[in-house]
Amino acid sequence: MPKPRGGQRQQYNSGGSSGSRFQALNDYQNDHDDRDNDGRKKERNNTRRVSFKPSALQKQGGIKSRLAEMAVRNRLEDDEDMDGLTTNTLYEDRRNSRRKGSPIPKGKFGQSLLIISAGIGVYYRLTGGKQKTAKEYLLADRGMGITPVAFSLTASLMSAVTILGVSAENYQYGTQFVLINIAYILATPFAAYLILPVFYRLKTASVYEYLEQRFGYATRLYASLAFSVQTALYMGIVLYAPALALEAVTGLNIVFSILIVGLVCTFYSTLGGMKAVLITDIFQSVLMFASVFAIIICAGIKAGGLGPIWETAREGGRLEFFNFSVDPTHRHTFFTQIIGGLGVYLSLYGVNQVQVQRLLSVKSLKASANSLWWSLPVLMVLSFTTCFSGLCMYYYYKGCDPLLEGRINSRDQLMPLFVIDTMGHIPGLSGLFVSGIFSGSLSSISSAISSLSAVTMEDYIKPWVAYRKKKELTDARTTFYTKILNLIYGAVCLGIAFMAGSIGGLLQAALSIFGIVGGPLLGLFTLGMYVQKANQKGAITSLTIGLAISFWIGFGQPKPPIPLLPLDTDSCPASPTSLITDIFTSNLLETVKAEEEPHYFYLYRISYMWYAVIGFLITFILGIFFSWLYELLGWDLNDALYTDTSRTIIKSDLFVPPIAKRIRKKQMPLVVVTATSSEIGNNNSRTPSFVEEENAAPGLTKSYTNSTELTDISIGVIQSGQRYSKDDVIRAILSAISPDIFIPHYWRTEKNCVVFFVDDYAIAQRLQQIERSVQMSDGYRLFIRVRASCPIVSVDEEFKEKMKLVMAKRYNAHTKALDLTKFHADPDFRNMFVGLFRTPVMSAALDIIQKNIPDLEALNLNENNIASMESFKNVEQRLPHLKILYLANNNLPSLAHLLVLRNVPIVDLVLKNNPLRQRYKDHALYVSEVRRKFPKIVKLDGEDLEPQILFDVNDTSTLPKAQASFLCDASGADIIRQFLEQYFMIFDSDNRQPLLDAYHEQAMMSISVPPASQAGRLHSFWKFNRNFRRIVNNEDVTKIRQLKPKLIAFTVAGLFKELDSSSNSGGDIRYFQRQFVIVPAGGGFCIRNEMILVTSATGAQARTFLKPPAVVSTTPTAAGTAGAAATVTSAAAAGSLQNRLQMNQPTTSAAALMPPPADVAPRQPDESMKMQMVQAMCVQSNMNAEWSRKCLEETNWDYNHAAFVFEKLHKECKIPPEAFIK
Repeated sequence: MPKPRGGQRQQYNSGGSSGSRFQALNDYQNDHDDRDNDGRKKERNNTRRVSFKPSALQKQGGIKSRLAEMAVRNRLEDDEDMDGLTTNTLYEDRRNSRRKGSPIPKGKFGQSLLIISAGIGVYYRLTGGKQKTAKEYLLADRGMGITPVAFSLTASLMSAVTILGVSAENYQYGTQFVLINIAYILATPFAAYLILPVFYRLKTASVYEYLEQRFGYATRLYASLAFSVQTALYMGIVLYAPALALEAVTGLNIVFSILIVGLVCTFYSTLGGMKAVLITDIFQSVLMFASVFAIIICAGIKAGGLGPIWETAREGGRLEFFNFSVDPTHRHTFFTQIIGGLGVYLSLYGVNQVQVQRLLSVKSLKASANSLWWSLPVLMVLSFTTCFSGLCMYYYYKGCDPLLEGRINSRDQLMPLFVIDTMGHIPGLSGLFVSGIFSGSLSSISSAISSLSAVTMEDYIKPWVAYRKKKELTDARTTFYTKILNLIYGAVCLGIAFMAGSIGGLLQAALSIFGIVGGPLLGLFTLGMYVQKANQKGAITSLTIGLAISFWIGFGQPKPPIPLLPLDTDSCPASPTSLITDIFTSNLLETVKAEEEPHYFYLYRISYMWYAVIGFLITFILGIFFSWLYELLGWDLNDALYTDTSRTIIKSDLFVPPIAKRIRKKQMPLVVVTATSSEIGNNNSRTPSFVEEENAAPGLTKSYTNSTELTDISIGVIQSGQRYSKDDVIRAILSAISPDIFIPHYWRTEKNCVVFFVDDYAIAQRLQQIERSVQMSDGYRLFIRVRASCPIVSVDEEFKEKMKLVMAKRYNAHTKALDLTKFHADPDFRNMFVGLFRTPVMSAALDIIQKNIPDLEALNLNENNIASMESFKNVEQRLPHLKILYLANNNLPSLAHLLVLRNVPIVDLVLKNNPLRQRYKDHALYVSEVRRKFPKIVKLDGEDLEPQILFDVNDTSTLPKAQASFLCDASGADIIRQFLEQYFMIFDSDNRQPLLDAYHEQAMMSISVPPASQAGRLHSFWKFNRNFRRIVNNEDVTKIRQLKPKLIAFTVAGLFKELDSSSNSGGDIRYFQRQFVIVPAGGGFCIRNEMILVTSATGAQARTFLKPPAVVSTTPTAAGTAGAAATVTSAAAAGSLQNRLQMNQPTTSAAALMPPPADVAPRQPDESMKMQMVQAMCVQSNMNAEWSRKCLEETNWDYNHAAFVFEKLHKECKIPPEAFIK
């Protein structure tokens, strides 16, 4: 049996107990001898066991409490001598003290708090803007002051969890936790000056909109969902805390406590919006501080000062500040609190929607940072006071732990019990404490509800409405939906609160949730703000892995018990628990120590303070790796990072200020002198360079030529990725150089800067001096760079006349070509600079060409620094005959600038050494894009291009005229034969890319889907057999459906058999039909419309296909018959058109041609029909009757085939002259 403790603890015990422990044991033995009534003995035992809660001891107590429970349970069941044990009256009073109701009549403090909080919500609903706009409802109209935001930042997350959890933490584990305040100090600059500026520039109610701009919409939804889960869990814990306190203090039903707090909080949050939340946070923060200070003051009075409290804590081993263990399994050490605290703080005050939403409700970025700094001392004072209140509780309960004594069920009820024991006799103080607990929970829950509503509205509802309704939500509807969301999340909060009782200690539970979810989210935001190469797929992958590992570590079971500092019941009043604990604990302790400790998985033993750091590192490091991997594989090129399609300008505002500044500087043009003034003015000088050189000397150069000072300077204003108007930029510059003024000339935009000219050298020097002193209204600074430039010229008549003389010298009348290469460097230009890159100069040159060289066919504009083709608008009217254009060694950024030339019949184009060439790594793609814009081009960059599928005819304006007979005009049939032969030659090849050039830019294509009954049978065809060379046999019918001056419509139909088929080893027979509409294009034709139909062959078609090959000719019945079909069955593959297709010509649209019926037998025409065919051949071919008959006989009286053979031989000049002699 342990010895009684002396000193101060024994003195305290003697004052509060009726005798020593040995005397209590003697009394127990006397009672056992005198009382033998079995019914009374059982009644006492039952009464005693109602107060004792072994389940609570097992959950919350240390090893000693669990052993005590085992001892009590075993001895009470086995030892008959225990039946007579009586309970000390003082013990019964202490045990049941919390059951006697609140010491405050009718709970006036708590009622007042709830009424005032609800009243604030009603007030802001009826005043000001009445919460009618989303900006006012969610961000308080961005008009809040620093003080309410600073207090709200503290009250939002450090609530009842702080008051109850931190005090209990210091009571049972010591003061090591208080070192987390050092982490708060270290982390605040990172949040205020690195993270906060990025969010403030977004001007949005949801911080997750940043993720959409940086990565994409999927990342935004994923992160906001994780935040919603985190916040909902935290709300449940915070709402459970005051209910637990009320139960301990007043005996009020815990269900009623949860309901009343949750409903009041939801009420004023829904009505008053963000303004009500911030103002109530101030009021509730004051009550929180008042309650904690009241506890410390009362404890100090009872102890005779704060010194004894500190000394008692030191003796009890509670004072610990410098535990430098690097073992991550130790719960609290110096490193866990500093490093782990950094992760927790930044995840809360850096990227958490609850806190950032408050920081965005102030007027400016500076005020937002000040709010964060002012919240730091408020947070630290609350942290220090709650920590010290835990030491006050240890002083009071140093020899009699309430949990081991059985007076409470949880360590988190220590402070409410302490308030009852020390301040219960003072009217109002217990109520003040209850109000403080209420205040902490109300502030946190209202903040969480407001943030969840904002995230749901901005990240889910608004995008969904914009996608489905194709319109934006109005402010009124947004506010209405947000209020509905407040009600919904209030109900969710209530539901989770009822489940929070099964979670362990409040403080560890809250910080664990923040670490498990907040750490990976912090890693995601850090990845986006610091790493340029990070992309969406890498971010989502790393976040998924980070959350999975964090949840695994945080919720994996079993976890080892947390070692407690010494707690005992030596000074407790005599009770069954204390007596039996002392008698049997020592033996059980020796037994358990002899046993080997169970083995726990290492990750489950890691301190909860490392959760945020682990999640952060996993997400950040894996995000970098997977982003690199996906970019390497070409799966994600991070297009969301750039502002333009050329991927040259990065959104610098998406990064923390130091990196954003470096990006802007990197994207900014170099400060160099491109050409000195002497070079510009000297007639015999070399051509000024338009390419910036890194080794050129920065600054201005000033020289004199012919006593004329040239002071034309260009100023590039880097706009930091922002969109500023011209007036705003000029106004800011004029304000910086006041009282000097200037007039900007030739304002233009070049990538991420604007360029303009000034005509005063002194002004240029002044602008160079204020390089970084120009500040915009939103706090950003403009970067100004000054460089020497070409002189400003006035395009007057004298200037045009000079240009005309030089252009006349460079014109070659024989070739109709004009060479304007390096036009500005022509020696005839004295004391003037004629740069064709300037729009007025180029326009003047085109006007001169239009008036004096209207039949110009070739124009050379090489090496003129041309960056825009704006001057070439309506150039098809100025230069209608232009066919050759050279634009090499210029600064054209993309082919889109050449669209102004799309109506010019250019056949030879040179674009070498332009930035647009760098956009196409594949030369074939580059050629294809150029051809799309210039269909008639045959030569590009000096190389002849392969001919497109265009067929020249004699008359390029109209198609061959249709004949009023069943016979096709030879020229029309020849066009179609050539077209199909070349088309299917490419179609059957391995590379079908050239077929793109055969289609019109606005071509329409369709594929007819067969009925559902045949879809399954065609699956193998669509998947494996798209190449006509993979057929065993084919039977094609070609029919001209329309032949008009502006289009030809014809159909190719037939049967084919697949070589390989998964459904039929012998191959499936298919019927196909392709309808083409071709129109004139340049010197040939292109496809305007194409329709494809593939179905399974019918039974009759299949039988026809399986018959031996035979030639079937359709014999016309009359000269005017229209729509008759001619069919040819080829024996083998798709070779030449002659072996593959048979042409027929109707005059107008006819029905689609089908293969002939199976029962049609081949037959020869009779003599009358042969005479008609000979006459028709004489008319069409101009041959005499003898040769016409001979041609038909050699082709087995197949008229279409005979006409085709005649045209082919006639072109080859193989028909003798006597055939045309009549």
